[in-house]
Amino acid sequence: MPIFGRIFDMKAIYARQSKDKKDSISIETQIDYCRREVYDEDYEVYQDKGFSGSNTNRPAFKRLLADIKKQRISQVVIYRLDRMSRSLLDFAKLMELFQKYDVKFLSTQEKFDTTTPMGNAMLSITMVFAQLERETLQCRIRDNYYARGKKGMYLGGKAPFGYDKVETSLDGKKTYKLIKNETDSQIVEAIFNWYVNQGLSISAIGRKLNELNQSHDQKLFYAGNLTRIIRNPIYVSANADIFHYYQSFGCQITNPIEDFQGQNGCFLYGKNKSTSEGRTRANMSEHTLSIGLHQGFIDPDTFLSAQSKINQSNSISRLGTGSKSWISGLIRCGICGYRMSVKTSVNRDKHTGEVKANYLYFCCNGVRYGAHKQPLPKHGIVVNAIENAVEHQLLKHAALKKDLIHQFVQTNTREQNQLKIDLEKINGEIHNVVEAIAQGNAVVQSYMNEKLETLDQQKKEIQKRLIEFESRDQSENHFSMADLIDQWKTYELPMKKKLAALFINEITIFHQEEGDSIQIKWNYDFSKPAISL
Repeated sequence: MPIFGRIFDMKAIYARQSKDKKDSISIETQIDYCRREVYDEDYEVYQDKGFSGSNTNRPAFKRLLADIKKQRISQVVIYRLDRMSRSLLDFAKLMELFQKYDVKFLSTQEKFDTTTPMGNAMLSITMVFAQLERETLQCRIRDNYYARGKKGMYLGGKAPFGYDKVETSLDGKKTYKLIKNETDSQIVEAIFNWYVNQGLSISAIGRKLNELNQSHDQKLFYAGNLTRIIRNPIYVSANADIFHYYQSFGCQITNPIEDFQGQNGCFLYGKNKSTSEGRTRANMSEHTLSIGLHQGFIDPDTFLSAQSKINQSNSISRLGTGSKSWISGLIRCGICGYRMSVKTSVNRDKHTGEVKANYLYFCCNGVRYGAHKQPLPKHGIVVNAIENAVEHQLLKHAALKKDLIHQFVQTNTREQNQLKIDLEKINGEIHNVVEAIAQGNAVVQSYMNEKLETLDQQKKEIQKRLIEFESRDQSENHFSMADLIDQWKTYELPMKKKLAALFINEITIFHQEEGDSIQIKWNYDFSKPAISL
């Protein structure tokens, strides 16, 4: 929208000449042509000699723009359009500035005059072409960005936490390569270990790191930067499982599966979107994954376990982040259906005020929101009593199914990874053969049928070997109900919390005056024969 209320009503003549040449128009000649257009009105001359029109970094030109913004100028007159700028984008920006401050514009040679309908039409056409050039430039930048990503080049910015960047060259072009920072990478490894293997929440990990005086880019760790670390495939030693994981989300993968050898990390790049909850990743189909030149250092199985955990937002919400009870987050009120949280009651000495004991109670969140309509009983719901009741039921079920096994994540060997790569290639070949059979004649179909049988046999052999790998050393890599019974009393709260979430879906408490009762909804039907979870 134009800004009105001009202080002065003066015209400006602008002239520019980069070099003195025989065939070039001198600054004096340019000014003479412009004077014919301003007649007897007040004007001021702005001239730049020895400056190129490729950019707007010129002293007199910058002074002209400053005077326009001070509302001293009503019209700008030039000899020819290229005296103002040789860049269509710069010229378009100038026209936008002129329109904002209601400044007319006239070029004497092209008869480009914004005071006339034809001049305004020409201005509109110029702005359209300027927008086209902007979009073309953006496409070139984006295409170059994606081309760098496909080659595994570092895509710019600060090195991710856990890495340093060193200058290198690829295909004769300067770029950067990530190398492992021995100190920070140990923190990243600890984050994944605490999150996956020890069952700590993201908030608990942040508190632990901050207590240890660790920092992320000289800032405290919090849920946001920890989540970005856990989500980032730049750390994973990417193998065939990583390929399939991102492929399942529709991610565009630039490398063939053969490149996923369990050594290099990945770059994931694409559009981000803003929501009311902050910046988040958009649909994965709008992202591209490329193998980087750097070494990953997080085991792929650990990485995938972390993704599974962080993706299960409902389960994480239900599990809760409380550090006072191993069943916090699983408890629901049987009266109003709201979740229940742990509150602390302090018992102090009446005379000295000294704390004698702390008691933990479950409190219904529905009371706070007015959803709990029934009067509350006089007695509270003691956390220790509910935990004991749940523990009794859990161990009772465990005793009935001592042979029930939970299989922990196994480490992929290189041979396993290669088998998965071979299996993917064979599936692709089978698909191509089936297509050829559908389109070919009888002779081709006969040949392709033989080929299909061979591929199917190879596929079965690979699947058989993968099953052998999965069953190998199972006794050293499992957790049984018998272990739970024998070791339950020795487990710390995070481990108990992890096991509770594994076996229990929900615990409902019916808090009534005549007494409390609980109802447990299990994740596993204990009446069925024992199977691996």
